[in-house]
Amino acid sequence: EAAKWIILLTAYTFDYDRIVEALKGAARRGIRVVVLSDRQQSQSGMTRAMAGRLEDLASAGVVVQTTRGEYGGIQHSKTLRVDDLVLVGSTNWKGSSRSNQERDVLLELTPAGRDDWSRWTQGLYEASQVFSPKAAQVVTEAQEDRYVTARRFSIARARRAQSAGPTT
Repeated sequence: EAAKWIILLTAYTFDYDRIVEALKGAARRGIRVVVLSDRQQSQSGMTRAMAGRLEDLASAGVVVQTTRGEYGGIQHSKTLRVDDLVLVGSTNWKGSSRSNQERDVLLELTPAGRDDWSRWTQGLYEASQVFSPKAAQVVTEAQEDRYVTARRFSIARARRAQSAGPTT
């Protein structure tokens, strides 16, 4: 709520609704809000609500881009820049992460730090593409099939173990 000109969030996984609402509120106040999330996780990751949350942000005027890592791998950073303050840490932006043991560091950027941070995020941005809800929907539907299949195998394995009796 204290942001004056920019909020930039990088995410590997993302679905925390309180953060979504805060980012949408900032965009409504005229703050430039950008979310750079991992391309693969945004479309087919294990965080089922991620695609919907990103779509919600995009429809509220937030710039939502999916990207890859700096060297072609995954975009695994978890950072939040608000003006000249940057939060860097291990916390994924998920509701379930609230119960984890995490550690984050809050930094205040100097002019040189601001330039360096901007160069780093520009590299992520240049490797990015606009988030596509349609692409995510197709993958998410296939993902639902995967969950159903996984549950079926888990149930079958449990029943097999029960019918085999105790092992010695």
